[in-house]
Amino acid sequence: MTTSKVVLVSAYYPPHLGGQEVAVRDLANQVKSADVEVEVATSDLGATKGLSIEDGVRVARLKSTEFAHAAIIWNLVPWLIKHVKRTTVVHLHVGQIFTPEMTWLASRIARFKYVLHLHFDFIPSGTMGRLLPLYKKLVLSRVIRDAALVVVINDEHRREILQQYPDKDVQIMTNGITDDYFSVPRSSSAQAPRLLFVGRLSVHKNLINLLEALDSLGGMYGLDIVGDGERRQDLENFIAERGLSNVTLHGRLDRDAIKSFYSTCSAFILPSISEPQGIVLLEAMACHVPVIVSKVSGLAPSIEKAGAGILIDTSSEGIAAGITRFNEMSDAEREQMGDRAVEEARRFSWSTIVESYLDMYDKVAAATPTP
Repeated sequence: MTTSKVVLVSAYYPPHLGGQEVAVRDLANQVKSADVEVEVATSDLGATKGLSIEDGVRVARLKSTEFAHAAIIWNLVPWLIKHVKRTTVVHLHVGQIFTPEMTWLASRIARFKYVLHLHFDFIPSGTMGRLLPLYKKLVLSRVIRDAALVVVINDEHRREILQQYPDKDVQIMTNGITDDYFSVPRSSSAQAPRLLFVGRLSVHKNLINLLEALDSLGGMYGLDIVGDGERRQDLENFIAERGLSNVTLHGRLDRDAIKSFYSTCSAFILPSISEPQGIVLLEAMACHVPVIVSKVSGLAPSIEKAGAGILIDTSSEGIAAGITRFNEMSDAEREQMGDRAVEEARRFSWSTIVESYLDMYDKVAAATPTP
C-alpha cells in the first residue's frame, strides 16, 4: 500500500442508522487496520459535534442541518481545503445531495482527487423529489465527470453509468461484512416461526406491502422489525388498524442485539423496491439465516444462482407467495438454504475484499494529478 492518507466523506455516520453508514465505518476500520492513515468527515446528525477517535479512526463531525433527507454540512468545503493535501485520496460516499457538490467544489480549489462511490441511484423522496432529475443533470453529472474514479455496487448500475458517461472509469466494489457474523450461533426455538426485517423504516423498504402480506396470511408467521425511520408512525398506525399482534416494532438496536435476532429468526425478509446490495442481507446470510428477498436486490442474481434464498415480487401478493413457499419447505431444505447463504456471504467478508479497496486507492494516488 503506497497511499499516504485516505479521507472518507459521508453525509451520515454511525450512530446514525443506515446501510451506507455501516459500510463507511467498516471500511474506515479496515483501512486503518492496513496501517493507512484514514479520517472521516461527516455530519454531526445523531451525534455530538467535534473530533473524536472511534475504534482508532479520526472522525470529524461537522455542524449540520437536515433538509429534504440530506445533511447540509455547513463547513465541509473549508474543512476539506484545510485537511486534504494533493497526495490525499478522498473517498466520497454518495447517497444524498450536498456532499457530492461540496466535495467537488473543494477539489477544484485544493486540487485533490476523489473517488465517487455511488451506493445507489438517487430515487425521488418527498416533495423535493420533483427537482431530482434537474439536480442529476446539472449538478451530479459534473461531479461524476470530474471524479478520478467512479465506484458502483453492482453490474447493472455500472452499465447505467457507462451509458451516460462512456469515457469514465467505473469500477464495481461491493460492501463488506465483518467476520464476526460468521460465528453467530443459530438456535432452534419452540416459539411460533418468525420473520426478521432489519433496516431503515423508509418508503423504499416496502414495509406496508410486507404487513399487508402478513395480514393476508392470517398469522402464519410473526414479524420482528428492527430499525427506525420516517415511516415508523405509518407502520404503527397500520399495525393497530389491522390488529397485527404478530408484528413487533423494536426500534433501533445495537449490533449485539441484532445478532440475537439473526440467531433465532426463521428467515430474514427484505422486500425493498430498491436495494443495490443490502448489508443487513449479507449479515443475515453470514449468520446461516435463509433469506426472502425482492428480485430488485443487487444480490438477487447471485442468491438465485447459489440457491441461497427465495426471490419475491414487491407486491403484497408476491411477498405472501414467497412466505408461503418458505413455509412449505422442509426443515432439511431450509437448513441447506442456510448453508448456501453462508457460502455466498463469504465472498463479501472484509478479509476477502479489503485488498481490492487498497489497490483502488493506490491506483487513484498514482494517477495524473488533478489539473
